[in-house]
Amino acid sequence: MIFHRGKFEVIPLYREFLKFLKEKDFGSIEKNYLKRYEEYFKKLCSRWNIFEEKDIIERVKKSKISHYSNVFEFDSKVYPHMDKFLKEIDKHLLTDLSCKIILYIGFFCPDGKTIVHNDEIIIGISLDRINDMRNFPLILAHETGHAQRRKFFPNPEDSFEENFFSEGIAFYFSYKVFPGSKIYRHLFIKRGEYSYIMKNIKDILDNLDRENMRREVLNFLSFNYVKFLVEKLGFKFKELIQKESMPLSLKEFLPLFKKNIIP
Repeated sequence: MIFHRGKFEVIPLYREFLKFLKEKDFGSIEKNYLKRYEEYFKKLCSRWNIFEEKDIIERVKKSKISHYSNVFEFDSKVYPHMDKFLKEIDKHLLTDLSCKIILYIGFFCPDGKTIVHNDEIIIGISLDRINDMRNFPLILAHETGHAQRRKFFPNPEDSFEENFFSEGIAFYFSYKVFPGSKIYRHLFIKRGEYSYIMKNIKDILDNLDRENMRREVLNFLSFNYVKFLVEKLGFKFKELIQKESMPLSLKEFLPLFKKNIIP
């Protein structure tokens, strides 16, 4: 099943996997799911390239229906609202965009990743990696933030600066699309961890170690970096997605951020 919503083509591959799993047809999972879509899995998940084929098949053969209750919940309660999510995202797009959204069971994949493959922008979301399906629209918006940058930089440099800047853009885009959600949910961190960072931000900034920065702190700072550029320094968000590099270095940003958020 494939359906289009303007700029988006949604491909629910997970339904094929669930169908074969219900029938306990592991031969079809191997041939008509794993083999058929292997190029996508390998592109969307680097870990697919370090496992041998027999290890992947062995992992799949251990699958049971009970392992995918969250995916069944998605199929019945979340997927029917896909059009609503895409309409909201569409209203906030910063550039003309055309992309595929592949919803799949990926086993070893991250919950979301955006790539350019054969000149197509592809958003992949591994539903089996999402424990709380309330996060799905935020993941979708987050990856669409990445997708807009991929239009201008299909093969970005794998560096701290690019990853920091790109994640900040994605977090901020999600925040603009779904402003009713708590910030910690946009940042994919726990509420308690977010509260801890907010209460201890001065000490965290004073002892910041870029090389060993915790994921939660990295997410918090990358989001606030882009938010600060737009809301405090007057940068146009739609122009940031086209900038080749961070317009303000982390070294320049941190003192400004600290001065503005800490009394």
